[in-house]
Amino acid sequence: MDTPYLNGGGFKNKPRALMCYICGKEYGTASLQIHIKTCIKRWEIEESKKPKKERRPLPQPPKELSGVYDF
Repeated sequence: MDTPYLNGGGFKNKPRALMCYICGKEYGTASLQIHIKTCIKRWEIEESKKPKKERRPLPQPPKELSGVYDF
């Protein structure tokens, strides 16, 4: 019996996910905006622990996200 809709996870296709431009993890379309807000805070906390010479600026959101999400 061939069940093409079951590819290990029970979905025919993987649910739509977007990648966080800061940490690189995948999140659902509904939770990405929530995640990015917390990820920005986490980035700032981690960078503030480093010596000033080693700190990096927060990555800028890609053009595709501009206007879609409020950061």
